[in-house]
Amino acid sequence: MRFPDLSRAVRLAWILTGLMWFVWLGVEDRGVVLVLLLGTSISVAASITGLERWGKGRILSGRLWWISWLGFGISGAIGLGPLTLLLISVKVSLHSHELPDFNLSHVLQVIDVWPIWGLGMLIVALGFGVLARAQID
Repeated sequence: MRFPDLSRAVRLAWILTGLMWFVWLGVEDRGVVLVLLLGTSISVAASITGLERWGKGRILSGRLWWISWLGFGISGAIGLGPLTLLLISVKVSLHSHELPDFNLSHVLQVIDVWPIWGLGMLIVALGFGVLARAQID
């Protein structure tokens, strides 16, 4: 089966990520939810870009189809934690308050929830694979 054209999804993912970036920079929030959402958004956008570039125009067997979507989920899950920690350090360095927006407990929270969010990304990626396959069939 031919791999679907994901160029619209890639464009939409990066547009939404850019909007989230500007909202996140302006918000003086001391929680980790927004930074995790932004990290997830960047990770998904980067992963779907890689998937689109790899699969564009290819004809894949059933097994390779699922492996490609699984790779999309795994790459997003692996990148989520480091990206979120990088975003935390960027926000702390940009704002330079006496009391930083994020402290060690926030970093530890991100590390604690990273596997759960990563598993969620993996499940969502496989769900996207099911949807894409259903559109083709």
